[in-house]
Amino acid sequence: MVIVTAQKVKLREGGARMKPLLRLGIGVSCAVAVAGLPTPARAWVAPTSRPPTVVVSQQDRTWMVDFARGNRFEIYSGGLAARKGVRPDTRAVGRRLVSDHTTALTALKQVALQLRVSLPTTLSADQQRELRKLGSLHGIAFDREFLTFEIADHRKVIGATAQVTQTGTNPDVKALARRNLPALRTHLRLAQQALTELPPTH
Repeated sequence: MVIVTAQKVKLREGGARMKPLLRLGIGVSCAVAVAGLPTPARAWVAPTSRPPTVVVSQQDRTWMVDFARGNRFEIYSGGLAARKGVRPDTRAVGRRLVSDHTTALTALKQVALQLRVSLPTTLSADQQRELRKLGSLHGIAFDREFLTFEIADHRKVIGATAQVTQTGTNPDVKALARRNLPALRTHLRLAQQALTELPPTH
């Protein structure tokens, strides 16, 4: 026979009430401990960057188009002079034009491709007219017309090219113009010298 006193019953009831409280206390303690931990750092994500906008001004574009046509014209007219020129100086100027302007056109095409600028593949009406005129001339008359035209044409090209180096917008276009100036000035000087060697007109 088991005798359960009132005191023992109270202790059992008290223990039963303490278990939920203990569980609650443990849960709160865990929550407080977790809350006290430092928040894990988020991985740094670089901001999305857009490629820089390529700026090609109307001046840049116009010069590139005109320079493309000019190079093609000089290659054609220089080829004529190398074949038809009477004076050795005239033929030498023609060969120099073909060589230098072929190189210049190649470099121009590369820059135009990078900048997505469309270049013409044909000559202007005035350039075609001048080529027809040169094709119809012979002897000293050819040399004189060729050299006279080259002098006037190179003066214009040098002016436009020098202007781009000063007021152009795109650095690649400006650099290309700057690299071509020495050759253009040499062409002008050679044409002027060759013209002075021609016999006077009667």
